[in-house]
Order: sequence, then structure tokens, then C-alpha cells
Amino acid sequence: MTKTLINKKINSSRGEILGRVRPGFMKRIANELLKEHGDSFTESFENNKVLVEKLTNINSRTVRNRVAGYITKIKTKEKSTAIQ
Repeated sequence: MTKTLINKKINSSRGEILGRVRPGFMKRIANELLKEHGDSFTESFENNKVLVEKLTNINSRTVRNRVAGYITKIKTKEKSTAIQ
């Protein structure tokens, strides 16, 4: 088994690699930020990380980065669906 597979859980019934699930509060924070300041966010994680830090009072770097990552994922998905 390779190193990448060791760190990820495998669904044995279908052989699929499962990803991490984001807690609901992170999604809720991200959706509220997008609702209020959606035009400010971009597909850039670094930009979104700085904006999340300015717009919220999240003390945890891990939570801040995960919220910024979720916003980046949503913005990237929006852009790819708009192109098609």
C-alpha cells in the first residue's frame, strides 16, 4: 500500500477512497461569508485566507484555513460551471 493510501480511509465495499468531511459549522460560516461578501472572494486560497481572517474572529488557524479552503472550492466550482 502506498503512503497516500495509508492516510486515507478506503470504503472496502466499493474500493473508493473517502475524503474528509467538513463539519457543518465550517460550511455555515463559509456560506454566510459568501452571502455577505461573495464578490470579495476569489479562486485564490491565499487571498481567501486573508479575507476570512479580516472578516471573522476565528482564532484557530486550522479552522480559518479549512473555511478558506471550502470557499475556494465553491468559487472554483462556480467558475467551472459558468464556463460550461
